[in-house]
Amino acid sequence: MNSIYKFLKNKRFEKKYFVIILVFLAISCKKREESNSKRNVKKISDADLELIGNEEKIALLAIAKGMNYDSLYSILKDYYTNVGDSTDALSYTKAVMVTSQKYSISNRLVAKIVFSYKYEMLSKEEIVSESERESDIEQRDYQGYLENQAENR
Repeated sequence: MNSIYKFLKNKRFEKKYFVIILVFLAISCKKREESNSKRNVKKISDADLELIGNEEKIALLAIAKGMNYDSLYSILKDYYTNVGDSTDALSYTKAVMVTSQKYSISNRLVAKIVFSYKYEMLSKEEIVSESERESDIEQRDYQGYLENQAENR
């Protein structure tokens, strides 16, 4: 009888450890899911930040490309989500490929959309900034010209 009691006691002991191990596994899986979802939320919010305030730019580009505003917005958002914080050519290429596959459009069209949005469609702030930069350059050139004239006299 004593040996049966010890056996049952050991089985309970094993069950306790088994339950404790299961609880730890569940907690660690949940933490991993939370960290992955936080990364996805950060990526999505970074993509949104890239597009927020540029509704006019996106609308004009949609008209120019003959596309629906929402479709173009989604393509740009997915592209920027896929690029994330990367700065290498491979990540840009991969982002174009993933986005084109998702929307069943060519890589070339996705690249043209992103390029037009990023480099051809200037916002008011970008135009003002470019104008100020050009004005600064012209002013420095003029100052250099005046200094050369003064030295030659």
